[in-house]
Amino acid sequence: MTVRYIPERTCVTCGSKQPKLSLIRLVCNSSGSVQVDLIGKMNGRGAYLCRNQNCWLIGTSKGLISKKLRSSISFDDANMLIEFSKTI
Repeated sequence: MTVRYIPERTCVTCGSKQPKLSLIRLVCNSSGSVQVDLIGKMNGRGAYLCRNQNCWLIGTSKGLISKKLRSSISFDDANMLIEFSKTI
């Protein structure tokens, strides 16, 4: 029996390596807006965050997410990400 490869990704904020399916992917699409990609298949540059609400707050306030996405995050998108983190 072969062991199946499980891809790992790194949280942008805390740097913890976890299986890809346990992290949440954020995508900066071609129009420059940031969206939460729950399926993991959207087009665009992506960044991963763990399910810890502090990672979401620190990532948006210190600009770690925008640095990883290579795009500036609008105020509305940042508020959307913070509100989404409260539902996790």
